[in-house]
Amino acid sequence: MAGSRLHITHAQNDARYREQGKLLVLKKDPKDDKELKRMNHKKNGKPYKYAKSLIMRIAAIRYACGLSYRVTEGLAIGSFGKENTPHFTTLCRRINAVEVSVSDGITTVTSGDTVLRVIPDGTGVEPSTRSAWIRYKHKVKRGFIRFTLLINQDTLEILAYTVTDEREGEAKQFKGLLETGLKNAGVDTDARREEVRQGAVPDLKVEVRSDGGNDTRENFSECKKMGVTPFIRVNVTSNARAKGVDKARATAVLDQLGDGASPQELARLSTKEREANRAKWKKRVGYTVRWLVEIVISAFKRRMGSSVRAVKMDNIVTEIGHKVMLYNRMLAVAREAIANA
Repeated sequence: MAGSRLHITHAQNDARYREQGKLLVLKKDPKDDKELKRMNHKKNGKPYKYAKSLIMRIAAIRYACGLSYRVTEGLAIGSFGKENTPHFTTLCRRINAVEVSVSDGITTVTSGDTVLRVIPDGTGVEPSTRSAWIRYKHKVKRGFIRFTLLINQDTLEILAYTVTDEREGEAKQFKGLLETGLKNAGVDTDARREEVRQGAVPDLKVEVRSDGGNDTRENFSECKKMGVTPFIRVNVTSNARAKGVDKARATAVLDQLGDGASPQELARLSTKEREANRAKWKKRVGYTVRWLVEIVISAFKRRMGSSVRAVKMDNIVTEIGHKVMLYNRMLAVAREAIANA
């Protein structure tokens, strides 16, 4: 996917943007009535008036265009008429109640695949204008929303994500992010852990390329337990001493900075020699392809915006989840448009 993305014709480029735009068209779907009937089957309390698919289509336009709920309601009224359109309060409640799952439509591994390459990274997302004003008014330190994601290096899809405030670092998100991302890509992580525990080598090779933000003994150990090859950049001043019985990080330090040296020889190497060894390691393992995650972050923010409208953290998580799903859908229709153009 990376190669085709960088070498496409003008016709293919036009086709992918047209197909992405079609996702943002509001129209009545005959399937909505059948879905609504299923949703209300044996439901206790007041029945649903609007199908989930309809709410999701309206949500896609809201998040892609950065609209308020009132403007979104007006847009829907122009498409369906006032009597067939949810009130903006209903839209707010229904959209925030949706269980977001980014696994829908993601390219999964098949029996013929031999390697899955993933890249984690994080970026900041600006809080809503209202939240920023409250922080300013009450002299609260302005924070930011940390959006950490894991992408498939070959398809550029977002496999998993986490949303926290600025107090939570990326390293703490790594374990859950990797586990969720592999599951969404179709990997049975429990079976994989059991294979590794019994000393077997899984048929599917998994590689993770990460910057130094995830350089912790716990993260290297987690990769070892899951049979994942960790190409995680370590600090140039690191030593090869292993704490406890797990030597996963110590092995990585020797591989990156020592270029085959022993722990004693590594201790005698200068910073310049260590950096030279790491440069060779980066070339050997293809570490520099990490720049692909920056493409994904840039494209995501251009399409979905670099800020969130929600104020409550639960709603912020839901909003970013909707945007991730929409980004992956846009990527999927773009790939199909390019292939058919």
